Amino acid sequence: MAFSERAKRTALAIVKIFETAKPFGRYDALAVDHAGISYGVSQFTHASGSLYAVLNRAKKLGAIFPIVVEEALGDFAAKRNVAARGRQAALKAALVRLGSDPRVQQAQREIAYEKYLAPALEACEGDHFVCPLSLAVIYDSITHGSWDRLRDRTVVRRPGNGSMKEIEYEQEWITQYVKRRDAWLENHRIPLLRKTDYRTDFFLAQIARDNWELDLPLNVHGIRLTEDILFPEGDPDVVAFDLSDEEIDAAFDGIETESATAFDDGNPGPTAVETTT
Repeated sequence: MAFSERAKRTALAIVKIFETAKPFGRYDALAVDHAGISYGVSQFTHASGSLYAVLNRAKKLGAIFPIVVEEALGDFAAKRNVAARGRQAALKAALVRLGSDPRVQQAQREIAYEKYLAPALEACEGDHFVCPLSLAVIYDSITHGSWDRLRDRTVVRRPGNGSMKEIEYEQEWITQYVKRRDAWLENHRIPLLRKTDYRTDFFLAQIARDNWELDLPLNVHGIRLTEDILFPEGDPDVVAFDLSDEEIDAAFDGIETESATAFDDGNPGPTAVETTT
């Protein structure tokens, strides 16, 4: 069963709020933490290699970079000098300016889909997961990091001999996975990462509400996600990533929220959910 546009867009919006405090992110958003520079709509990081993937794709699309960015590409590709590049003011300013380049924006959309959403969709398909909440949980985990590690530690006995229906298995597996991830975040050695347990707190709250369809409105990390925001002007064919900064800002005029800090410590691939019987 393929997920609907609504389910995919809801998952995208939730994770973008976690990452950038905006429902569809900002192409010029930039932060620096233990993963180095985090950039763009999905906070592509230096340490994970996703920042290089974006810039490399943008170059192939014809983007022209200032010298300070060109000089940093080797470090981005090799994932080296992470802290030093994060302190380079001229580099960060150049990246922020590049956020307005349509080719950089296209590269961000393509890499975000290829590295994060497509693997989440494939993981759900591989284990026959159908709930929008399951998609959002897996997409967030792949984006945030350590999906593979925690997935393989989550063990729920598969349906068989009338013991459990498929949907019951899915919901039990996701519940146990989110609980495990919540505990992992709360006790992580990196203080900044411990602060991101609001992500799992949100999912645990939806599970407690039995909101597996992610019915709107949703309160996501201080932002009220509504139908009007998800589908601007009532048009389900409007591409969420193509909202202008002005439209995003207008929707949230007067709302203040704490920005999330992205974390990506791996390079997760499109691997289906695997559990042990």
